[in-house]
Amino acid sequence: MIKLTRLLRNYLGGRINYEGFNLCGQFLSLKRALRDIIACFKELVAKNKLENEVELNAAFCLGHCMDGVTIKVDNELVTGVNPQNAEQVFEAQILGRLKA
Repeated sequence: MIKLTRLLRNYLGGRINYEGFNLCGQFLSLKRALRDIIACFKELVAKNKLENEVELNAAFCLGHCMDGVTIKVDNELVTGVNPQNAEQVFEAQILGRLKA
């Protein structure tokens, strides 16, 4: 199972898990983008019927706030995630790993 993790728990109401896939939105300017990215990822999880394989959870800062929203899949950081590229990032980082 790939675990999608994010900073602002109130968007999901999910439990906290500090491993797997992390989203960081430390600055308030990233809050709206983070909300949109989370919504996009949730939609893609449902669309691809991955509810049993992908889980969205909460995490602390990943230390790359100046690079925009940062995600972590396993131990790999991906910076600069935004609402415009969220679907592409999901396909490459999540679907790509599940298909491998």
